Amino acid sequence: MRKPDNIVYWQDDKPPARIAIFLALQQVAFLGALLVILSVFAHHEGLSHDVFLDIASATLIASAVALLLQVMNRYEIGSGYYYPLQASSSVLPAMYIASASEGGLAASYGMIVVIGITQFLVSLVIPRLRGVFSVEVAGLAVLLLGIGLGQMGLHLVFEGDRGTSLTTVELGVGAVTFLTMVACNVWIKSRLRLFATLVGLTVGATAGWATGLIDPGLQIEFANAPWFRMPALASVGWSFDASAILPYVLTGVFLSLASMGTQTVAQQMADADWIRPDLPAYGRGLRAEGLSHLFIALINALPLASSGGGVTQAAASGSTSRYLALWVAGAFVLFAFLPKLILVWLLLPDAVMGGLMLFLATFTMLSGMQLIGSRMLDNRRVLAVGTGLAFALSFPALNAGLQQISPMMAEQVIFSGFAGGMLAALALTALFRLGVKRRAQKTFKADDTHLEEIAAFMEHQGRLWGARHDVVRRAELSCWQTFELLAHGGFVAPEPGQISLETRFDEFSLTVSFRYRGTLPHLAATPPTQDELIDDPDAQARMSGYLIRRAAQVRSRQSGDLCVVHLSFAS
Repeated sequence: MRKPDNIVYWQDDKPPARIAIFLALQQVAFLGALLVILSVFAHHEGLSHDVFLDIASATLIASAVALLLQVMNRYEIGSGYYYPLQASSSVLPAMYIASASEGGLAASYGMIVVIGITQFLVSLVIPRLRGVFSVEVAGLAVLLLGIGLGQMGLHLVFEGDRGTSLTTVELGVGAVTFLTMVACNVWIKSRLRLFATLVGLTVGATAGWATGLIDPGLQIEFANAPWFRMPALASVGWSFDASAILPYVLTGVFLSLASMGTQTVAQQMADADWIRPDLPAYGRGLRAEGLSHLFIALINALPLASSGGGVTQAAASGSTSRYLALWVAGAFVLFAFLPKLILVWLLLPDAVMGGLMLFLATFTMLSGMQLIGSRMLDNRRVLAVGTGLAFALSFPALNAGLQQISPMMAEQVIFSGFAGGMLAALALTALFRLGVKRRAQKTFKADDTHLEEIAAFMEHQGRLWGARHDVVRRAELSCWQTFELLAHGGFVAPEPGQISLETRFDEFSLTVSFRYRGTLPHLAATPPTQDELIDDPDAQARMSGYLIRRAAQVRSRQSGDLCVVHLSFAS
């Protein structure tokens, strides 16, 4: 791993307390504000104010536990990256299905255990998904997370929860919030850049208060709330409803897919030399999430989803330190006992939260596009990623069509754009793997082959396998240099005068094997001297052999007159 240039406090760096406090408040301000989703759930279920506060406190405590489990990375639990969880509307469809059953609200919490078990099971099969959850599919997941953040942000600015037309004041407050964050992140070079989102939220909230955007009813509720309150955990109870197993299993699966996308962001933003997803870390992270959901069911909190916005916010502020999790978790636990601070999150105007989400969406979407573009894509991969993107962006039309064809599919399987897009991309990726060989072979004439033919062969295989551009380019040059050395250095027998190239790809390395009849060249470990280049007729071949050895790992063997030279390139 190598520290990215934009990161001030890296994985194991300890920010000073005076910095860590504000970084934690910045994270808490964003993650806690998403408790508005719990407010939507409470309104739908007709919960009392006290029950709402109990569940909100339980959710904050669960968020703290989940965050600590993620950064722990002990006993095969926890990804080891700063990777928070947040309230998410994607869990509400399953919760509504369970609460409408005979078990009522208790069933919606008892069934959360199914989410936890599902995530544990998914974590066990992740190491086998390397070919399906490829880099470009991971990039699509990250892109969809960013698009979701951006859409939610624009929805809050332009519509909010009012369903009425936009006012100039709301647009202005949203613009002020967004532009303040941009100014702090782009033009300010001091430590204030670390707190771009906190400064933006503060400026936006102040502007919202000054322009009368804060709901008067919420202000009265805030004024009447006590400063300290001991929450009653598990106040709703638990029950089991077999009819809700499928939607909860599918919720667990799609929370797992979202987790893999978020972890991809965390891994990429923490490592300047990032190449591919770390699937074992995915598994550890999912086990931590599964364990968190078992705890969530126990204390009656709201199910949580991985926070792509939280990870992006940490990276945008220049801190991916795991020690930040200790401060954020401590703040969550503290706030769980302070109702006034819980209600402060609900006081934030929609336009302010919209500006924040739009700001964070830009970083996440760009990361996703960079991941997709980092690989060579053939038609199969283009179709898989493009179809998934189309499904996600066309979710309203997709959902309306499914409601007519199969209401169960619409309500319990493809209940969000992210779910529909990822399901389509993964299904097509798995389907298109059929018939794709991990080995390919082609024979070339030693005295009548040009660079373009070797390059075309390598590029075709690179696109088919989704290899990195730089690996294929490096392999093209080394392969042509090796071919030239063998063909024109007198190492290939005149009959049959052919060199067979065999390529093999396994996600970690690209290996090219040259098979021919003749003799093996000497691939020197040291270059010839300047005098040898002038006087020794074999010095040019020695220099070629040295350059080939520098560019690739080389192995060679000879049996009779059959020679094999292997070039391996890390991918």
